[in-house]
Amino acid sequence: MTVLLLGGTGEARALSQRLTGLAVIASLAGVTRKPKPYGVPTRIGGFGGADGFRSFLKDEGVTAVIDATHPYAAKMSQRASAICGEMAVPYLRLLRPAWQPQSGDQWQEVATLADAAAILPTNSTIFLATGGQSADHTKALHAHTIWLRRVDDTGPAPWPKGGVIVGLPSNDPQVEVALLQRHGITHMIAKNSGGPMGYAKLDAARTLGLPVILLSRPPVPDAPVTTSLDTAESFVKAHAS
Repeated sequence: MTVLLLGGTGEARALSQRLTGLAVIASLAGVTRKPKPYGVPTRIGGFGGADGFRSFLKDEGVTAVIDATHPYAAKMSQRASAICGEMAVPYLRLLRPAWQPQSGDQWQEVATLADAAAILPTNSTIFLATGGQSADHTKALHAHTIWLRRVDDTGPAPWPKGGVIVGLPSNDPQVEVALLQRHGITHMIAKNSGGPMGYAKLDAARTLGLPVILLSRPPVPDAPVTTSLDTAESFVKAHAS
């Protein structure tokens, strides 16, 4: 009896630390070059599409899947949920709650970066906090100055004005305030990822009175969902030997 933990988030790593010694395999997509260690055996890389995922579940004798991927990893979650349903493998989505606006926030929600571009004033200076993978989807924003933050240095920015800020978000709002001021940021574009990591930038935007454009969360699979690590732990322990 083996449980597959689809990871890549702080919640997945925290859950894995509770599961040491159980028959659990964690799987990471490989987006981050040097991921922090998990408490269980870990594989890195894709499955090779839907057929590869089916084969992995069968070959590894997977008896349940706990999906603790990023809230915006919609394709992986939808695929995992559908295939688990097809193969009668129990599936649970561990999903962190979305951030909620506070007094003083100037948030707008849009579906895509193109939608964000449509509501930006001319010659904006953008702090783009949508992840390194979004660098290839910024064409609609190229009339503006863009400062993208990403974890790994994967090369120069593919836009004419601005650049790349390499590093993890700070948990200190004042550090984020200083960063936004240093680059003359007028607008922030981010994902509503939820959780403590990355929230300080929203505190900083509120402090500076900056408008924030949030990309809408993708739909959640039509499957069981929890926001509780305790519930996720109980689910795994019920299905792992």
